[in-house]
Amino acid sequence: MSQQFTYKRRTAGIPLAASLSVGLCLTALSGCGLTPQKTLPSAQLKSELLTAPVGSKPYARGTLAPGGVLNASQFVDGNFIKADRSNETDDITGDDFKYAVETNWFAQDGTQADVFLLQFADSDGAQGYVSDVSESTSEQEEPSEPLTSVPGVPGSEAWAAGTINTDGDISQISWTAHGNIVVEVHYYSPGTADATGFDLLVRDQYARVTGGVDTPSPLPAPTGSAPAPVATGGATATSADRNRLKGDLVPLPGGAQPWQSTSQDGPTGVLTLSQFISRFADASEAKRATAEEVERGFQYAVRENWIASDGSQADVLLLQFATATGAQSFVLDYQGGVGNTVGTGGTYTVPGSGDAMAFQHSGIDSDGNIYTDGYAVVGNIAIDINVWNPAKADRAAVTALFRKQYARVLADPDVGAVQLVAPALPTPGS
Repeated sequence: MSQQFTYKRRTAGIPLAASLSVGLCLTALSGCGLTPQKTLPSAQLKSELLTAPVGSKPYARGTLAPGGVLNASQFVDGNFIKADRSNETDDITGDDFKYAVETNWFAQDGTQADVFLLQFADSDGAQGYVSDVSESTSEQEEPSEPLTSVPGVPGSEAWAAGTINTDGDISQISWTAHGNIVVEVHYYSPGTADATGFDLLVRDQYARVTGGVDTPSPLPAPTGSAPAPVATGGATATSADRNRLKGDLVPLPGGAQPWQSTSQDGPTGVLTLSQFISRFADASEAKRATAEEVERGFQYAVRENWIASDGSQADVLLLQFATATGAQSFVLDYQGGVGNTVGTGGTYTVPGSGDAMAFQHSGIDSDGNIYTDGYAVVGNIAIDINVWNPAKADRAAVTALFRKQYARVLADPDVGAVQLVAPALPTPGS
């Protein structure tokens, strides 16, 4: 799913640009001090945006303005929280912002990028924007994280979130002033920060701009081409671990029978990543989905399913990740995606099950059932429960199943130990 990061900026009294030396010379594009500098046509600056990686897709919502050329209002409304937009409009106007250009993509390895080039009237405005926004983001986002820099990108300011967002991703941003142009890169990776991919992307975009914006630069090596990192460390995944987690599955209800084993339904018991992907992801999305789960630190899953005596059906999975963050990333991603599908009317919390959310789909399916799926996380274990009820949804039965499964996982000493030190699950306001 596409996303965009909304960040904050401290309200500027006297713009930082006013304190910069008027004798400061930057690069061949920048001029010196307040000497008038060339403002590039938007089409020319757009040609300096990186080309999306092979196999990637643009955000479903597109860019923040048709054609990817943004005025001040479009840029501010798309990138700053509502409470800060009025002040930021004043600040960016004071920096003599002209326009911005944007491109974005959702790559096959599960990462996402939203890239902006901002045109200011002079280098002081560009540098003032970088200094203010980077510092305030570092100070005001929770938990507070220090600014760093991107190796090989002079004057860059970089920030990485200290926790995953509500889409299950770690956000990373860089800001770099090159003359009167700002290179701003937003990067999202599922579960963990991808410093290698982020640095590569920033360096490629910076090199393209500094190559000379009077004529389009040659394309750098495709971004996002590095292999997805393999999870290391964290929880173990021995045969004993698999058997232990398999034992955490709720027992089948009295009189229930397991689903018949077919190639369409896929295996039960312990599932490898390839078995999980082949059963639960479309073939067209298999490569991207695999890369996402590898980056999250997927280790294995355990699964059972049944048809109960009342005609209801259930399919229950417990997914083990190397860390609690990986499990949280999976759950947040699915909660957000399914929530968008069913809307608020079909979404409800499951009491007594931590941060569990259930999603009741509207209308009966071709088998005459109402489908409900739900997701929760305990330590490094993601819980995925799917229920089908004939003709009419049964929220009480879904809640009872969730609470029973949640309690069994929480009672597992190995999982409980991870749960004790796990960070809080992010919420839309966190």
